[in-house]
Amino acid sequence: MIRVLIVDDHEDFRNSLKAALAFHSTITVAGEAASGEEAIEQVATLKPDVVLMDVSMPGMSGVDATREIVRRRPDIRIIGLSMYDDPLYEKVVMEAGARGVVAKGGLVEQLTEAIESVHRGDTYLRRSNQHGE
Repeated sequence: MIRVLIVDDHEDFRNSLKAALAFHSTITVAGEAASGEEAIEQVATLKPDVVLMDVSMPGMSGVDATREIVRRRPDIRIIGLSMYDDPLYEKVVMEAGARGVVAKGGLVEQLTEAIESVHRGDTYLRRSNQHGE
C-alpha cells in the first residue's frame, strides 16, 4: 500500500481526494493537513510515502513546505497540486524538491498514475490540458 498525505487548505477538496482515492486498491490516505506547517508535522508523525501538496496556501506555501520537508526527509516523494496550468508553477515546485506536479482540474486517473509513478522513483508532469483533458 502507498500511504498518502493530502495537504490542502480547502476541506472540501481534501474530502474529494480522499473519496476518489478510496477506490484505488494500492493507495491509502494516511492523513491530511490544512497548512504547510501542519504538513511538516504530519510527515514527521505519519511517515507517508507520498505527499499531495497544494502549491498555493495561506501562511506557509506548499512550495516552502515542500522545500522544508525534503530538507528534513530527502527520501519523501511530493506531488505538487496546482489549480494553475502553468509551466512556471511546475518549475518552481520541482525546484523545491517535488517529484511531480498535477493540475487540480485533472482526472483522478492522472493523480493515481502520478502517485504510483513518483512512488517508484520517477517524476510526473502532466497538466490538465494535455491529451484533450
